[in-house]
Amino acid sequence: MHTAVYLLNRAPTAALDRKTPYQALYGKKPPVYFLKVFGCIAYIKRLRPHLAKLDDHGQKVVFIVYQSGSKAYRFYDPTTERVHVSRDAIFDESARWEWADASTDLEQEPFTVE
Repeated sequence: MHTAVYLLNRAPTAALDRKTPYQALYGKKPPVYFLKVFGCIAYIKRLRPHLAKLDDHGQKVVFIVYQSGSKAYRFYDPTTERVHVSRDAIFDESARWEWADASTDLEQEPFTVE
């Protein structure tokens, strides 16, 4: 709900002559560079203790929502069915999780060396 209200306050309206409510209040265009696509694939940094030097430090997850009260994001890991909160993430907004092939999707590496 917070995200919907946030986006509505940054969308142009006819009542304000095609300006956004944010523009009418502050006199400048709203920043939207940090908004991400819901449901996109992301890679978060694993903070598990005692990772070896060459262990995989990234975990493939799905972006679900912005964390309220902080600058973090919430992610869902379909393989472990857990929700993670993290600020350290790399987003692939053009990719989607294949829910039908959840078990086989984990086996595919994003970067393969041949």
